[in-house]
Amino acid sequence: MSTHKNKKSLLKLVHLQALVFIVIYFFISNLIVVKFITNPNIYFSFLCSLVFGTVSVFAFLYLFSHQDFFPFFKHLRGSQDKKEKKYLKSYIKYGKFIACVIVGILGGPIFMALTVGFLFPRSKNKYLIAFVSTFVSTVIVISFGKSILGLIRFEF
Repeated sequence: MSTHKNKKSLLKLVHLQALVFIVIYFFISNLIVVKFITNPNIYFSFLCSLVFGTVSVFAFLYLFSHQDFFPFFKHLRGSQDKKEKKYLKSYIKYGKFIACVIVGILGGPIFMALTVGFLFPRSKNKYLIAFVSTFVSTVIVISFGKSILGLIRFEF
């Protein structure tokens, strides 16, 4: 009888999916974001950025909420329940939402998906929160990008 134990695979299918998606995302996003900001039509810039950001956040939120991707999240969620009950009265849900928007502006869809997954682990409205956060951060990022390009008199 063999005493060799089967070791769990360190690399699972969900990790490969995430890696492929991240590589594709970084390649496409660097090209597309510049194209959207430099487009003279502000509606096209906003809508395309919103669609691209929403699809990215939803995909990363799905990947990050998978049990095989972050197995320690299960333990983290259990310990978070006690803390949530303690701060529920003093830390309103809007504070969590504003944190998601700020992370979306500064870190992009990958970090926003992680933040939404961490701050709203059991929420049935995770994807709605992610969409609204993406909407607000897209408005701010596109406005800021277009105003900076207008300030330096960049021709569209």
